[in-house]
Amino acid sequence: MIPKGLPGEGNLLVFDNGGEGGYGVPNPTSPTGNNNAHRDYSRVLEFNPITLEVIWQYTPLEAGNLLFTDASKFYSSYISSAQRLPNGNTLITEGSDGRLIEVTPEHEIVWEFINPYFTTVAGKFNMNMVYRAYRVPYEWVPQAIHGEEVSVEPLNVETFRVPGASKGAGTGKITTVEGVDPNNKSVTGMGGREEKEEDEKLDFCVASVKKSDLM
Repeated sequence: MIPKGLPGEGNLLVFDNGGEGGYGVPNPTSPTGNNNAHRDYSRVLEFNPITLEVIWQYTPLEAGNLLFTDASKFYSSYISSAQRLPNGNTLITEGSDGRLIEVTPEHEIVWEFINPYFTTVAGKFNMNMVYRAYRVPYEWVPQAIHGEEVSVEPLNVETFRVPGASKGAGTGKITTVEGVDPNNKSVTGMGGREEKEEDEKLDFCVASVKKSDLM
């Protein structure tokens, strides 16, 4: 239940895992009728506990994923959690993938964190799952009270490069392979184009950068 004083106070906020559950009429995925309901995506629901009206939600649709082709991009069939924050945002733990996100009431992701710490289960399965996460107030961390909070500007994903990566389009050296036209981007028999001469080749080019550019 969202505590008093927070946006949505008194409503219930749940991470609805999805997966399988229920019991009913048998179907191909449930021959016995046990766990006959399946949903391969998760959702976060805020609803009125009296009227059961959904007040706010975060589903694959709000995340920008199409049902049902890529709805599983927001999916944790177990663990996970959701917490309403004083600023009205919601902290979501997508536990099975070790993913934490904070989203605004308009479903914009403010920040995202992927747990980089993996453990090995049964000797061969690597997992970085996070059971649940909470935002704690500054006063819980005395060292942070006197610190200065600095905003983080969004990255321009079109120009940002991690250290060691190519500096971007047009900055690499193009090596042309003998007998190949690097300006021909077509692929034989692809794109609805009829095949032509038997000796028609698949054209491509190779991009390379100097070692010094990667230092």
